[in-house]
Amino acid sequence: MIDRVGAAPISLSAYRGKLVMLVFINTECSHCQEFTEKLIPIAKEYGPRGVQFIECAVNGDALLMVPGFVDRFHPPFPVGYNTDRPQVEKFLGRQILYVPSVTFLSRTGKIVGDYPGESDFMKNGPENTRAELDKLLKPAPPRAKKAAAKPGAEGSK
Repeated sequence: MIDRVGAAPISLSAYRGKLVMLVFINTECSHCQEFTEKLIPIAKEYGPRGVQFIECAVNGDALLMVPGFVDRFHPPFPVGYNTDRPQVEKFLGRQILYVPSVTFLSRTGKIVGDYPGESDFMKNGPENTRAELDKLLKPAPPRAKKAAAKPGAEGSK
């Protein structure tokens, strides 16, 4: 669950059917602030294509800091917080060492991409975000149909 100041909490299950890009941030982190600025035009481009962007602040004072962060950057997506670090790390199945940290959730709510802040993905986050979204938005290849056996074809010489 991702809490919000002055709004209902965000439940990720509410976004089933959409591809979700979930970004874990620290509202006071300059890298997170820069990433948010670069994410805004990407969200405006990919939102109409069925992608939901969400930011979740994990800094201890997020309750106090998120409103100012939202006022400063005006992201076109929800920004909330979860300061229960063990709960967030249990969801991810890993520790959050550096932020921003990006996780992609499939339309069924499963993690299909997870890029910690220290990963190579984040060295060029905006470009890699576009590439990952393009990959995840591609329709699944059609399943190969099994060839129907011809009557009398087996065992005949």
